This record gives sequence, structure tokens and C-alpha cells, in this order.
Amino acid sequence: MRKLMIVTVLSAAMLYGWQDTVRQAIARNVFVSAQDAAPAKFIWKWDTIIDLAALPYSLVRYRETGLETQWYRNGSGFAVSRNYVLTDLHVVKRARSDTITANGLKARLTTACPEQDIALLTISNGPNVPFALLANALPNMDLPVFTVGNPNGKRNRVSFGKVLKIGRDADLAHIDLLIANAKTTYGSSGGGLYSNKGIVLGMEEGGNGDRRHPQSFYIPGLAIRQCLQRKGYGFLLQ
Repeated sequence: MRKLMIVTVLSAAMLYGWQDTVRQAIARNVFVSAQDAAPAKFIWKWDTIIDLAALPYSLVRYRETGLETQWYRNGSGFAVSRNYVLTDLHVVKRARSDTITANGLKARLTTACPEQDIALLTISNGPNVPFALLANALPNMDLPVFTVGNPNGKRNRVSFGKVLKIGRDADLAHIDLLIANAKTTYGSSGGGLYSNKGIVLGMEEGGNGDRRHPQSFYIPGLAIRQCLQRKGYGFLLQ
């Protein structure tokens, strides 16, 4: 099934002549998971538990007095080098530090820019990819783009679209965000938005959840560059 999905994605990419760029972006994609520090206690009906299965969380433990849950936040990220991964801070900020993983490998929150929802993770033996090319300017409107992420825990999903406009989202109302119509959903947070040349234009921060008229919000690559430079990680930039 996974092989069929990749073939389908690359077939779509061939329409744009982007197949090599898409392959490289998929290789850079990272599945980020983290367990919240404090468990929540609930008593659910069984049908509610079935509904929860569609969410990017996992119920893992039971008690006689009810149901104790440990929330696992699954998200996306992309490798900027073999040992560093960028993701959204909201994916990992509530996590127990020893539960953060990237592609199943233990990861550590190295630094963050909370005002922009940016987090940099450190891993060992990550994807063997070259340094990511982060955009140093905002893209033109109507530019064809694609995004790679892990929506609903499904790995390496690719969606095509175009840049619609520069705007703002209620969760990050103080900074300009890229808005594109590539489809994303829960679990896509932290995924990269790419141009046909493989430049990272932005990082997925949220979306409207509308399947017919999707709009997703992306932290611009320029803002990510500025964050890394401020935090002393400018050496990761090309």
C-alpha cells in the first residue's frame, strides 16, 4: 500500500516535472511524537473512544476508577541536517522531555522561538539529507507548491496547491503567515511547504479543515531563518 501511494504521488509530481524534488522532500520528512507531561482522567463511552481513534492521540492505559489517558501528540517536521529537525513548538511544548521522538529516534528540544511557534529538535543518526534550503524572502502569490507531512499519523503524505496570499491566523495573529490551498489536517503541523526547486517556503502551523476549499497556514521560511540566527544556529542555513 505504501509503495502504491508513493507511485501515485510521484505520478502526480510528474505532471509538474517535480518528481526528484518530491522524493527529496519525502526523505526529509520526519514523524514527530511526544507524550504530554500530565495525564488526563476521563470516563468515556465506548462510542466516544471509537471517535477518538480518528484524532492524533492514543489511549494507552486503563484504571478501575475510570479511564486514564496519556495524550501522544503526533506531528510532522523536516530535517534541516542529519542531526537537527524543525517542527512546530505546539507539537512538543507540553511533552515530557524523555518522550519526544523523531522517526522513532529519541529527540531533544534544543531551542525554540515561542512567539513564532518554532522548535528545533536534536537527534542522532537522522535522515541522511543535505542542509535544507530555507527561503530568504516571501514567495509570489499563485506560486505552485507542495507540502509533505503526516496527517492523522499517515506518513509521508504529499499535497499540491499554490500560494494564495499572505495573512494571519488567530493562533499567531502577530506575524504574517503564508496561506496555501494544499490540503493538511491534524498531524500535519510542522511539515514543510516546498517550491518546485525544493526550497522550504514555510512550515505548516494550522489550517481551516475545509476539504473542498482548504487553506493552510505556514510560518514563512524567512521567519524560521531569523529564529535560527537569533538562537545561534545560523550554521544550519545555506
